[in-house]
Amino acid sequence: MEEECDKAWLNLLLHVTGGLFKADERDAINGMIFSIRDKHMRIALWCNNSTDKDLLVRIGRHFKELCGLDPKYSFGYQYH
Repeated sequence: MEEECDKAWLNLLLHVTGGLFKADERDAINGMIFSIRDKHMRIALWCNNSTDKDLLVRIGRHFKELCGLDPKYSFGYQYH
């Protein structure tokens, strides 16, 4: 699992810093984080727009696709 998460983090890092998201998606992404806890690992994208559901869904799908993680891992959205 750790190796899969490392690969997913690297892919996300390269896509965000390389500008490989669409322009509107790039504008909505404020940051990202990879945190390791006792019981789980978390990779998160921080977005500055919580009202444009279509945009957030596109970002989420792109994120999930580029991570290439097994479907057994859960993905979710949290509003802060």
